[in-house]
Amino acid sequence: MPILVKKILRVSNLATELSISIIWKLLLRKDNDGLDDRTPTIIEAIRVGLFQKLLVFLQIGCGDDGIKKKVKDLLKLVNSYKDKVDCVDSSLDLKHINRSP
Repeated sequence: MPILVKKILRVSNLATELSISIIWKLLLRKDNDGLDDRTPTIIEAIRVGLFQKLLVFLQIGCGDDGIKKKVKDLLKLVNSYKDKVDCVDSSLDLKHINRSP
């Protein structure tokens, strides 16, 4: 998940669209048993900055209508889980680490 989120808006438009499609398939699926085990994956995506990347993607306005619909679906899903995560900004996790000289 961290690699997919990192590739959004970084490599190319095609890489961005493919990353969003893969994330959409991973997060919006349900098991055949009807059980919903997506919560850890969604929380991990939020921690690595998916919510912010999707917002920036929509603000830039690149991509076709199909990708924009997937981004909107993902934003709705991620927004409902955002309160369950203590730290939304992934850069906050590394503030206590000192740089080596």
